[in-house]
Amino acid sequence: MITTRLEPFSDARDGDLAYTLFADQKQQEFSRLLLPPAILEQLLRSQYDIREQSYSVSFHDYQKLTATLDSQPIGILRIGQAQITGCLRLVDIIIDQRYRCRGVGTQVLEHFIDLARAKSLDADLHVQKDNPALRLYQRLGFCICGETDLHWYLKKLL
Repeated sequence: MITTRLEPFSDARDGDLAYTLFADQKQQEFSRLLLPPAILEQLLRSQYDIREQSYSVSFHDYQKLTATLDSQPIGILRIGQAQITGCLRLVDIIIDQRYRCRGVGTQVLEHFIDLARAKSLDADLHVQKDNPALRLYQRLGFCICGETDLHWYLKKLL
């Protein structure tokens, strides 16, 4: 059986992983731009830095956590208390592709739900409408409570 844990994020240990997972995910989107590799790297790095700054000012009690499997970092979670809803928000989750579809995401999300429960908060998140992870969130008890043109807003009452 796979056993994951959430650990405090460490820039020294996890900084490269966080950027690499982000860059791998975004490279597909930016590949259509046909940019030279050096320019693409600059674009990805600036996007990453801007996103990190945005998250840290947008959420109360913002935290980055590292998902580990057998003490090996395999993913990054960003969580914080949403100012409007008061819920513990799953701001972002990225699991290394090599560990997807093996139950890892389910366990990591269960850890997130446990964190919300320990704080006596409901849990919420948003997901792009075309993201197959929607089924996983619904299987774990998240219900759609709103939408935009691109995203579903989901909440789990605890």
